[in-house]
Amino acid sequence: MKKQDLKQFKLEEKIDFTVYLQELIARTDISLLKLKKYLDELETEIVEIKKDIEKCGRKNEFNYERYSRYVDLIDSPTSYLLNLIGDQQKTSISYAKFRSLIDKRKKRGSLNVEVRDIDEEIEYYLTDLNRMRNWYNHVPESLLLSEISMIREGKLNGHNINPVQVSYFQICELDVIEDLFETSTNFYNVCRKIHQSMKKDYSSIIGESVKIQRVFIEKPKSMKYFEASKLSADVQGIKGTWDAN
Repeated sequence: MKKQDLKQFKLEEKIDFTVYLQELIARTDISLLKLKKYLDELETEIVEIKKDIEKCGRKNEFNYERYSRYVDLIDSPTSYLLNLIGDQQKTSISYAKFRSLIDKRKKRGSLNVEVRDIDEEIEYYLTDLNRMRNWYNHVPESLLLSEISMIREGKLNGHNINPVQVSYFQICELDVIEDLFETSTNFYNVCRKIHQSMKKDYSSIIGESVKIQRVFIEKPKSMKYFEASKLSADVQGIKGTWDAN
């Protein structure tokens, strides 16, 4: 196939819809499992800290480096799920884009595949996660402006002109990591609901209840599995200049 033909997946025949949605379901399932694993680890650590506080009078504090580690671990599946679910770009794989296309074709009467209508709750989540995705995956200037506003209110320290101070925290209060756990758990639960919606869509298309089979492969993953990623990067015009000599 020509590079131009590899840029955008065309949803035309029934098989196109099933392949596209199947890929969304599988990728979302993998990311949800990963996120749940990290949340379970974090919950266990929070419980242990609270036990120490009650028994030993330990300070209501948490090592900031460990907190940052959990932020990084949770960030990866969170960012990926936001893209899989909320991205609306024309050449991106996403459930929001899939449903938007379905709804537009239904209104025009040009949809040649039977797909159910989604719940209002899921529609709300898709809109909200699209906004969250756009905010989460870049550093917004509103963040800097918000910090400046808080500096003026005396809630944060001001900026030094020279030397430029870079702050590295050593510890944080326990409620900081509890908030990470609670907000990430809420996000996980929303994504689970959307995952269920994907599966309902798939069932309506194929005309039977969908079954999910998780296959755990013991053979090592080889570089051949990354060839599609490399080809996709080439199609997008990514040169990988950091690899140049």
